[in-house]
Amino acid sequence: MLFFLVLIIVGILAGITSTAAGLASLVSYPALTALGLSPIMANVTNTFGSITSSFSSLAVSLPELKGHSPKLKAILPITFIGAVLGSFLLFMIPSEIFQKLVPFFMLLAAYMMLHPTKKTQKTASKSKSSSFIGLFLISIYMGYFGAGSGILILACLLNLYPQSSFAENNALKNAAGGLTNLISMVIYAYKVTIPWNYVIPMALGFFVGGLLGPIIARQIPALIMKRIVALGAVILAIVLFVRYY
Repeated sequence: MLFFLVLIIVGILAGITSTAAGLASLVSYPALTALGLSPIMANVTNTFGSITSSFSSLAVSLPELKGHSPKLKAILPITFIGAVLGSFLLFMIPSEIFQKLVPFFMLLAAYMMLHPTKKTQKTASKSKSSSFIGLFLISIYMGYFGAGSGILILACLLNLYPQSSFAENNALKNAAGGLTNLISMVIYAYKVTIPWNYVIPMALGFFVGGLLGPIIARQIPALIMKRIVALGAVILAIVLFVRYY
């Protein structure tokens, strides 16, 4: 019962940090590995558990998504293809390759949060193309390993759609993350034995956290949220650097 309750609490905290700021990895991965799972199985468990927060957060985020269907049509096909490729790569390429790069990705995301690219009319088109390429590469990583991917995709979307609010870009991030998790779940189910004793309590917690996260992102000023996310990214970078180096 204690094990069950601990995982529910972890799921709630991870669901809030995931759907409010893309910081689930700051909570879920350390907790799951501390409770005995390998990095890959922690990734699988996190993917299965967090699908509930994807649904609950999207339900709460409908006001932010209203009128943004063109953006969803632009980003979801990219994340779909990237997630499929990344999910298959998880079982083909050693995760250590990505693990050693993730801390530096986190620092880049923190920098992008605090120092967004200033666009001129001349560079806007080039920057947009680069952002879509970045979104595709992040989607591959998101389907492959996932640690810190929420921060990366949020930073990419903030750079891609600077005219949209933080809460709106966060809602787009939740939609893209939900699609990625759904694809990864289907592929993982054919590849590994799912640790349901971890997944079920995590899923319950994630559902609750997914309801709360978008509300928090909606209420807190964008600048403060960006600073919180950037700080979280730096902390996660340090944690992952110590772990993998």
